[in-house]
Amino acid sequence: MDPTVVRQNHINCIEMTLAWLIDIYRATHCPAKVTPNWFERLVEQPIQYFSRRFPVNEEESRLLKRTWETAEALRAMDIPIVFEHGDLSHPNILIPEKGRIGILDWEQAEPLGLPACDLFFFMAYVGFAINRSRENGDYLPAFQSTFFDKDGWARPYIQAYARQLHLPLASLTPLFLLSWFRYLLNLVDRVTSNQAENEYARPETVDWIRANRYYALWRYAVNQSSRLDWA
Repeated sequence: MDPTVVRQNHINCIEMTLAWLIDIYRATHCPAKVTPNWFERLVEQPIQYFSRRFPVNEEESRLLKRTWETAEALRAMDIPIVFEHGDLSHPNILIPEKGRIGILDWEQAEPLGLPACDLFFFMAYVGFAINRSRENGDYLPAFQSTFFDKDGWARPYIQAYARQLHLPLASLTPLFLLSWFRYLLNLVDRVTSNQAENEYARPETVDWIRANRYYALWRYAVNQSSRLDWA
């Protein structure tokens, strides 16, 4: 399911992938309230880890604080814990036969993960493919039109997903911010894996991360979160 295939029939690509996501999540979900320490493991510890690895400036400290404050609302919500793929985009999605897909590369998978994050990541990929986004400056306009515009085309699919999983609409914005923060965190983790456990990323690495699209997507998502209208 490469960008060319997506552009040829993005609706078909979305419907197949959405069906796959709903199937796997139905088969693997369990209530968060019976999953010990899920919030600490999936939210609190990653934010703390980022602060130990990345020398945050004043703006980043504010972004982290806003991410944390928004995510805290999930504690009181009845959300499912599900099997999360972690990298649901090209080249990890195959179309072996009509109407079905196959998924590769489970390296980033989390058996007891957060719902909706795979869907957000995939929908962003579709938006980038449709808009032929290839450079950093191309990603934010596509990101905006996918999720933030009043007529954002991804919204009906996200609503359908939420209905199928009995996912409260109020949980979608916290999950959306966490989704992009966690992809940024995975990037930081990979590029600092050869450093001491509590050592900050090197200055040249920090500059590279701040120029990365995942940093830009997280920053935009936090700053524009009030525009997200899932209803």
